[in-house]
Amino acid sequence: MRRVLALALLLGCAGPDEGGRKLIRPGGEGDFGRDRGVEDATLPADAAPAADAGGPDAGPPAAAPGVWYVLRHDDPAAGLRAQLSPPQTPGTPGLAATGAAPVLVRWAGPSSPGEAALVALQRQGRAAAPLYDLAGRAESAAADASWLVAHHLQHPRALTVDGRPVLGVAPPADRAGLSALGARLATLPVAPFLVLEVGVEARPWPAADAILPRVAYGEPIDPQGEFADHGDEDQRTAARAAALAAGWAWLPRASPGANRRVDDPTASLPEQPGALLRSLALARAARGPALPVVVVDGLGAWRDDRQLDAVEGEATATPERLTGGAPLAAYGAGRLAQVDRVLGPAAAAPPADWAQGTPVLLVRHGGMASLQVEGDALTATAPAPGATWLLDARPFRLPAGVALRYTRDSADVAVDLRFADGTSLRDRLAERDATGPQVVPLDAFAGWQVDAVVLEVVGAGTATRPTLR
Repeated sequence: MRRVLALALLLGCAGPDEGGRKLIRPGGEGDFGRDRGVEDATLPADAAPAADAGGPDAGPPAAAPGVWYVLRHDDPAAGLRAQLSPPQTPGTPGLAATGAAPVLVRWAGPSSPGEAALVALQRQGRAAAPLYDLAGRAESAAADASWLVAHHLQHPRALTVDGRPVLGVAPPADRAGLSALGARLATLPVAPFLVLEVGVEARPWPAADAILPRVAYGEPIDPQGEFADHGDEDQRTAARAAALAAGWAWLPRASPGANRRVDDPTASLPEQPGALLRSLALARAARGPALPVVVVDGLGAWRDDRQLDAVEGEATATPERLTGGAPLAAYGAGRLAQVDRVLGPAAAAPPADWAQGTPVLLVRHGGMASLQVEGDALTATAPAPGATWLLDARPFRLPAGVALRYTRDSADVAVDLRFADGTSLRDRLAERDATGPQVVPLDAFAGWQVDAVVLEVVGAGTATRPTLR
């Protein structure tokens, strides 16, 4: 019954089910009458993350979110790094460096590169699922559904949620082929867990089990937009709320910032390496309660420089049309290492170099925002309603007997700790207007998981880098 209801919704059926529950047409958002909601969803044992508890009433929050990777099939020779002067070259493929993490494989038919990739992953015993690019395949959708069920969704190593094989679907803007896909799936002996890859601005969405936003957190939804803009994050927040209210899982996407200058010489440039760090931090904070997974996109994504794979070579700012005149470093295996640092298990104590890295603009709420770093002094300007800079995103547990310490010359700037339960230190303590040395005892939070430390600015001022001692 569950399979028939789920796929009927994909086809656009409406009306009550046998239990009298309300169903909705594709495009609606609400309870669409699943026999078992995604609130009960579980990951396979080799991929299941511990749930966050968080907060003093619930005890110390648990460890890392689950991570799924997206595998693309770009030719490195046609990618942005190959067009630099001198060119930078691929190093170790990222797929081999991601352990046993589940993989969503871009798939566009049995003759596409995704087919060979899925078969290879199955032979390796790795949990994997197709992410079906439906654009241009409306006429083949029914046949593709039969192929996917026969060859991949019933495979013993298929990625599953709540015992159902995951099927990602990326429909075109006009959703051509989606009804044909649903009609064929409804006749087959598998009830897939449907992950719909759509734009957050494209609501209302067809019914699904989970929503995967097409554009990664931290990136502009409009390709001509600016990175870290609060308007984009507000859209994502509203879309997440709509998905959760409908009973669907929300799978936040993280990715290195796309450099679209290969195709559009006027496109905004992501800052490197800050774009990936911002995206990971924002996506981690947005993961859903029932299926706490971050989808990290970029394996094999060479075309627009979103690859997670290792890159070797010399730093270069040439040609300027691709780099904007800023040197583009070959980062080695640094991108995947950053994923591990941010999405890996929480350390038992803060790192020795905590909050000592280059600050990254997390969200800009108003107009122009700037930050100057001189030694330990952070001088920021951000007109109301302000801006937030990320100082560190490596998770750790607060030890006993420490205090947050820093100095500021204005109440317009404040250092804040963000906990794994979604709250922050400033949420839980009375606001203070004092300037000069700041000492905030943290004994009441011993054992809590800190996910990030940020600098909040509404106006202008200088603060020193924080310490915990």
